[in-house]
Amino acid sequence: MVNQRILALGLALLCQIKLSAQENTSENNLLKKGSATVHQTTEVDAAIERFKKYNYSSAGVDGFRIQIFSESGNDAKAKAEKVLSDYKAQFETPVAYLTYQQPNFKVRCGDFRTKSEARKYVKQLSSSYPSAFIVKDAINVKE
Repeated sequence: MVNQRILALGLALLCQIKLSAQENTSENNLLKKGSATVHQTTEVDAAIERFKKYNYSSAGVDGFRIQIFSESGNDAKAKAEKVLSDYKAQFETPVAYLTYQQPNFKVRCGDFRTKSEARKYVKQLSSSYPSAFIVKDAINVKE
C-alpha cells in the first residue's frame, strides 16, 4: 500500500508542468501580475482519478492495534467472543475488534497511529491481559 502511494506521488512529480520564465526579470516586472496556462493530457487526469479511487477503496490506513487473544480450534470463536465481551465490560475505550485470519480468531483493540501510542495503552492492559502485544494493522481513521 505504501509502495503504491510512493509510486503515485512519483508519477505526480514527474507529470508537473514546466512553466517558462519571462525574458525580462527586472524588479518592476516581478511585481506585476500575470497569467499562466496549464496544458495537461487526459492521462494525468485519469491517473489522478485512479489514485483517488484506490485511496477511497482501501480499508483504513496503516497503524497499530493491540492483540489480546488469538486461537484456533473448534471452540476458538466462542472463546474469542467471550474475551471480546469481557474486554468491552472492563474497558470502554478503545474499541475492540473480533477478526478471523485463517485459522485463527483474534481479538484486537485500538486504532493507534503510532507505536508509541499503542505502547502506552499496552501498559494499562498488562494487568488484565499479560500476553497482549502490539501488531501492525489497517486501522479506522477518526473523522
